[in-house]
Order: sequence, then structure tokens, then C-alpha cells
Amino acid sequence: MRPLLVAFALLLCTAALGSEEDFQRFLNASVRLYENLEYERALEQVRNAKKQAVTPDQQAQAALYEGIMLSDLNKPDEARAAFKEALLLKPDAVIPIKVSPKVSKDFEDTRVAAQKELAPLLAKQAEEKGKREEAARADAAAKAEFERQKAELEVRAKEIARLEAERKKAESDAQAAKAKESLAEEQRRRAEADAMAKELDRLKTERQQLEAKLAKAKDTPVVTVTTPDPNLVDPVTVTTPVVVGTKPTPVWPFVFLGAGAVAGGIGGYFGIMSQESITSARSEPFQLVANQHLRDATNNATIANVLFGVAGAMGLGALISGIAWAVTPADAPPPPSAVSEVTP
Repeated sequence: MRPLLVAFALLLCTAALGSEEDFQRFLNASVRLYENLEYERALEQVRNAKKQAVTPDQQAQAALYEGIMLSDLNKPDEARAAFKEALLLKPDAVIPIKVSPKVSKDFEDTRVAAQKELAPLLAKQAEEKGKREEAARADAAAKAEFERQKAELEVRAKEIARLEAERKKAESDAQAAKAKESLAEEQRRRAEADAMAKELDRLKTERQQLEAKLAKAKDTPVVTVTTPDPNLVDPVTVTTPVVVGTKPTPVWPFVFLGAGAVAGGIGGYFGIMSQESITSARSEPFQLVANQHLRDATNNATIANVLFGVAGAMGLGALISGIAWAVTPADAPPPPSAVSEVTP
């Protein structure tokens, strides 16, 4: 379908070009015949040219030549009709060639009559032209106003985009600052946890040292010393006993209880920090910071649970140590040692 339309358009263009060439050829032939005073043949050719006319200007030009030739052929009515046709098509038309005064007068008389006849139409055309010009001016003003509003909207859009970018940057900076603060708080808590772990290690070391001392004291034997009295005749035995048969004061239950109390207190502190982190996460509008608070809460809860477990183990150790001390019998007195006799 499209190739057919293109071919038809080309055909129309070719036909239009051919008609314009034919019109000009017939019109030139008519002018040469008129100049040779062959009015009949000139009229025939100008009518052939009129048939090939396409545009209003061509039709007005052909009608104007036709009127000139009819006037020279002494056909005034037909001549005036041709002049009128030319002037109706082109009100400002003028005679293109030199003619007799009689032909000029007939043409001007016809122009006056045509102008009177065309006056209402010309007035209407002028009015329509004024309306078109007014509409064009209104359209131009509306277009200018539209362009102004468009430019203003573009400026506002750029300003909104700039403000939105600044808002996003401020939110990002706030989130980064909060994340940095959370990281610093986490590092502080880790440092506290490390310090507490070192304190627990120190307590364990002291416990091990105390256990070693107790074991060493338990393995030390009781020594009996006999001294002679030189003022006596019979040998006198003097024995310096070491108190045995009594239980020492229990130490381990107190060590376990102290360590358990320390671990429980630290665990309670981390438990409170975990609850505070959960509360902060619930009230935090930014998801990134809220996730950081939740991670802090998880870490603190883990540390608290470990410390609570240590406290429970220490309490169990204190209980077992106390039971063991209670069921352990007192040490039996050792057998009498050798006596040194002194003879005066």
C-alpha cells in the first residue's frame, strides 16, 4: 500500500510540473500571436493556457490576457467578464503588456466595479485576517506564558532535586554518624568486657596460688621437740606439740562465692545494656542504625549469658567446697616422737 501511495504522489508532482510547463508554453504562444496582431489565434492559445492553469495566479493571468484579446476583437461584454474574473481572482492585478487606452479604460472600469462587488468580501477577509492575527498574537502570548511557566517549573524541579539530594545526604551523614557512635560504644563495651575477663583471669590465678599454698600447708608434718632439764636428776621429757586434730577455716567457698558475685554483677550489667540496645532499636527510625543496635543487643546478651553461667558454676563450686569441708574429718594426732634423755 505504501509504495502505491508514493508512486501516486510522484505522479501528481509530475503532472503538476507538466501542467505548469504547458500553461507557460500556451501563454507565450498567445503573447507572440497577439504581438503579430493575430488576435483570433492568440485568443485560442490563451484559452488553451487557461485550461492548463492550476494556481489562482495562473488563472488570473490567463483571464487577464483573454480580456485584452476580447477587447481588441471588439467584444466588450466578454472582455469585461474576463477582466472581472481576473480581478476577482487577483484584486491587485495589472495589465502585463502595452494596450490601447480604450482597453485600459475598460479594465479600470471593471476594477472599480469589481472592488465594489468585492468590498464586503474584502472587509470580511480583512476582519478574518485581523481575527487570525489577533489569534496568532494570543497564541504567541500563550506560548510565551507557557514557556515562562515551563522555565519556572524547570527551575523549581531543579531546586526540589537539589533539596532532595541534600536531604538524602543529611540522612546518610546522620546514619553514618550514628553507626560511628554505635561502633565506638561497641568498642567501649568490648574494652570493658576485656577488662572484666582480665579481672576474672587474675582471680583464677589468685585462686590457683591459694590452692597451692593450702596444699603445701596440708603436707607439712608435725614436729615434736624434746629438751632436757639440767636441774633434774631423772631425765625430763619436754614436748612442744603442734596443735592437730582441728579443721582449718574453709577458704574455697568464699573464693567461689566472690568470683560468682563478680561474674553475676558483670553479667547483670551486660544484660541491662542488651535491653537498652533493644529499646533503642525499636525507637530508631533508620534501619541501618536499628540493625546495629540489635547486633549490640545480641553481643551483650551473649556476654551476659556466659557470665551468668560462670556465676552459676562458681556458686556450685562454693557449694561443693562447703560440703567437702563439712564431711572431711579432723586430722588424727601423730604418734609420739622420740624423747631425748639428759643425764646430769
